Amino acid sequence: MSYSLTDIASYYSTHNDNDFINYINKYSSDQINHIIKQTLEFAYSNSSFFRERDTSLINLTYEHNNNKHGFDGFDIQNNTPLEFKAENIKSNKYKFNGKISFNDFTKSIYNRYNEENPTIVCSAFIHSKLICALSIKFNDINNIFYNLLQQNKNERCCVFYNLSKDISLKSLKVEFLSPYWKDYLDYINKDIQTLLLNFKNIYIHQHENKSDFIKMLYLTSNNDNNFIKDLSQYNKSDLIEFFIKILNDLIQDKNTSTIREKIACQIVGYKYSPGRGYDGYKMENNNKIFCEIKSQICNKLSKNILKCKGSFSDYNIKLLERFKSLNINIYSTGFFEGKLIYIIRYNMNENPNLYNYIKYILLKNKQKNKRHISWDISKLENRHVDYVNEYFIDKCYLNKKLYKIQKNSLNDILQFEYDK
Repeated sequence: MSYSLTDIASYYSTHNDNDFINYINKYSSDQINHIIKQTLEFAYSNSSFFRERDTSLINLTYEHNNNKHGFDGFDIQNNTPLEFKAENIKSNKYKFNGKISFNDFTKSIYNRYNEENPTIVCSAFIHSKLICALSIKFNDINNIFYNLLQQNKNERCCVFYNLSKDISLKSLKVEFLSPYWKDYLDYINKDIQTLLLNFKNIYIHQHENKSDFIKMLYLTSNNDNNFIKDLSQYNKSDLIEFFIKILNDLIQDKNTSTIREKIACQIVGYKYSPGRGYDGYKMENNNKIFCEIKSQICNKLSKNILKCKGSFSDYNIKLLERFKSLNINIYSTGFFEGKLIYIIRYNMNENPNLYNYIKYILLKNKQKNKRHISWDISKLENRHVDYVNEYFIDKCYLNKKLYKIQKNSLNDILQFEYDK
């Protein structure tokens, strides 16, 4: 049986939960422990949502509420809103500087932050491990972001500030320190190191919640073999339940599409290998065939549905011409509650109207990157349904036009054989 996270995630996303539990139960407890380790490593390396959400675990009074009321969380003890910023550092070429960044920063956002004065918690994830976290009150640095906003003439902009520039800021303090943080000195700014050296309260596990305890056990371990050994204290069914929750969260994560792209490539027979303008390739008659995966997600809690839409973000003329010249296949996929519902394939050369429409939009914007371009898949001259999930097709939230496309194409389903 395969240890590959992609293989296991593909099986999960194309089968009902009972079938998946029967499938995963065929693995030994030790194998499941290795799979959990692999999944957590992937999640913290690829997902800002996982990093920011689980930074909240450093303090028992912190509550992550996923952007409720415009902030990431709330400090129950101090009755203060929280904003989490998590740096992902994979090479010692980059140092943890306590970077606080805001995408799409506006004057109204600044005014709200200035009024609410949230605590900003900035954490360092180094090779998927949580090493340290700093916190500061926004009002201590509000003048910095005000000036950055002024420089951009109060227009929507991307702004950032490194706390390492002034470690004497009044409210700046260390919130968390891993017991093994000194193993990562090459990854941490010298001034930040000075701040950390004065902090004496090394983290001790306090979580009673089993899931939170396992996550912090992984995040603060310096040896993956010891982590895997520590998991042996839990029974197999509890670990499977934990794994399914983590995997489902990962597939539904709107901040990263990597796992969904890997699943789609697996299903339609491409090797996942992201490059400039494509996500994977396969060989046919000694020729490389490229693909681009576009995924849409929704669940029962969201108000949106899976629509009959395709889209590009940050697109330009150069990329458009590359798509046409390489004849890149575009795969639009839909996931509902972590399950893959459909895969629809099309490309520019088979759909000249789509090519002309996107080119018109780009030229209209004077060849600047267009943040978002979308189109109606149901109106394409040539499209092919390569996968439909028969079990879930009647159970998810589908646009009527999309539902009609899927139901009319059930005979075209690709059968995917898994390593059993």
